[in-house]
This record gives sequence, structure tokens and C-alpha cells, in this order.
Amino acid sequence: MTAIEAFVTRHPVRIYFALAFAVSWAGVLFVVGLGGIPTTVEHLMTIGPAMYVAMLAGPSVAGLLMISLVSGRAGLREVLARLLKWRVGWRWYAVALLTAPFLVMTVSLALSYSPPSSSPPYS
Repeated sequence: MTAIEAFVTRHPVRIYFALAFAVSWAGVLFVVGLGGIPTTVEHLMTIGPAMYVAMLAGPSVAGLLMISLVSGRAGLREVLARLLKWRVGWRWYAVALLTAPFLVMTVSLALSYSPPSSSPPYS
């Protein structure tokens, strides 16, 4: 076992959080590039979604990196096997995956029928 592997094995939580922080901010810096952090609403609307996805990918990527560092390919195979194992019926997966889109669609439809005067002012 190398010194790096021993260090990662002794301090997995610290390494995970450091990796999650580093991957998240590296993703943000990659997305924003030389333009810098968005300061106007227009710039935020164009670059914001990609920036948020890059930030949210950090913990997942860090988790997969830690699994591969600590357990190797066997750990990654175990994670994949657990992801593909169905523990509940397909109806519960449908409820979990379709509830948020259904609610967004319902609220959007309800708001589309409201008069324009009741919508909040944007400047």
C-alpha cells in the first residue's frame, strides 16, 4: 500500500469533503471561464444552469472517486449492482420520478390562467 492509499484509507471523510469542494469549484471555474462569476441577471440566466449543475456534480463525482480509491473496481461494481437492484415495485419508482414534473406542470398550468396583474413585477 502506497502512502497516498494509506492516507486515504485513514482519512476517508476528510478526503471526500476536500474532493467534493475541489470538484465543485473546479466545475464552476470551468463553466464561468474568463468571464468570471455572473454579476448581472442576464449573465446569470445564460450561465447559471450550467454553473449549478457543475456545483451539484461535485459530491457525486467525489463519492465515485472515493469508492474507486478505497475499494477499486470491486467497489464500483458493487455500487452499480446496488443501483440496478430494485427493492420496491415499479409503481413507487414512477411516483418518485414523476411527482416533481407533475407538480411543476400543474403549478405552471394554474399560473398560466391567472391574470397578468396578479403576477409579481419584474424590473
